[in-house]
Amino acid sequence: RHSTIPVLLAELGSGSGLAALTGAAAPLGLCELARAVDEERAPERPFAEAAGLRLVASTQPGDPAPLPAGALERLLDDARAAHGLVVVDAGQPTARDAERLLAIADHLLLCVPATAAGVHRAELQLAGGLLGRMGATGRGALVCAATQPGARPQVRQLRRLADGRVDRLLLVPHLPQLAHGELDQPAFEPTLVALATILRSRA
Repeated sequence: RHSTIPVLLAELGSGSGLAALTGAAAPLGLCELARAVDEERAPERPFAEAAGLRLVASTQPGDPAPLPAGALERLLDDARAAHGLVVVDAGQPTARDAERLLAIADHLLLCVPATAAGVHRAELQLAGGLLGRMGATGRGALVCAATQPGARPQVRQLRRLADGRVDRLLLVPHLPQLAHGELDQPAFEPTLVALATILRSRA
């Protein structure tokens, strides 16, 4: 929100939720946009505008065909040159897409709910070498969010999980207002400051 250059928010898989969450949708998803640019087909509207962001998220099903080699990387390189910040919500990417994104990402935020299942999922992903596949400049953070009132993450377990695997551990409190898009809550300000600190850091 403090950026003087446009911020781009994109969703790797079409129909994964960002369009519903923001109430805006672009004609093409990220992979479909990368395919169009690679084929030199200029889309009429490459992104939608939502809450001051440029949004690449579509409600239409994506093309299951593999992208041409380098198409996604080239599109994200172009996006970086035009934006102050580029955020890609990868969801649960396939191995192929994960490798592409991890190789060029500056930062990876592994976001999990503060539940036993969520923490176990993060443990499996980190043990599987998820961060080890990042590029030379990549930095990682484990973000554990309380999705239910009274959720108490096992902080000691999370610290042990994060130690030596990620640069930062961020615990996000449960705030019902966030579900309604009300981000400007005083109680959420420390989380926003922490996220800003993570994103400004460099390896």
